[in-house]
Amino acid sequence: MKRRYHIEMKTKLGIRNGFLEIEIKDQIVNGYIHILNHLQPFQGTIDQYGQCNINGWLVTLLNHIPYTATGTISSQSLSLCLKCKQYEIPVNGFIEA
Repeated sequence: MKRRYHIEMKTKLGIRNGFLEIEIKDQIVNGYIHILNHLQPFQGTIDQYGQCNINGWLVTLLNHIPYTATGTISSQSLSLCLKCKQYEIPVNGFIEA
């Protein structure tokens, strides 16, 4: 099943908007995050309650930053915490109509 969410990432410099596209199959999550003008793939796992663990990279003007995201993905919304080396970045989103 494929889904696309409008997301907001709360950074120290303010809110950044983007989208997250996921495909869930047999508790495996694959997809793309489009944020900070970059499209990056990610992968991870999800349980039957929507609890997930995702790994990927954020690309900024100066760096490629690895992250692990934990949180919840449902059929209508998502709430994740991206954990980078020095930061925890909240990401929230809603399914696009």
